[in-house]
Amino acid sequence: MLSLSDIHNSSFGSERREKIMILLRAGKRIPIGRSHTINLKYDTDLKKLLKKKKVKIISEYAGSYSHKYVRHSYIVINEV
Repeated sequence: MLSLSDIHNSSFGSERREKIMILLRAGKRIPIGRSHTINLKYDTDLKKLLKKKKVKIISEYAGSYSHKYVRHSYIVINEV
């Protein structure tokens, strides 16, 4: 079974992009923009998948004890 750590530890390229797509097709979401997650600014594979419109970014808002609203961003498969 493929996990997020497999993607983090892979080098950039077509094999890594295929791993990302396999993970997303399995119904997983990839968190971005938080500590210890993938940073979209430096990830060329996710940039390429976004440009080709194979994936998209969604944002969810959740309440927490310390903040009224917290935004979480995820990469999901684009179902167009």
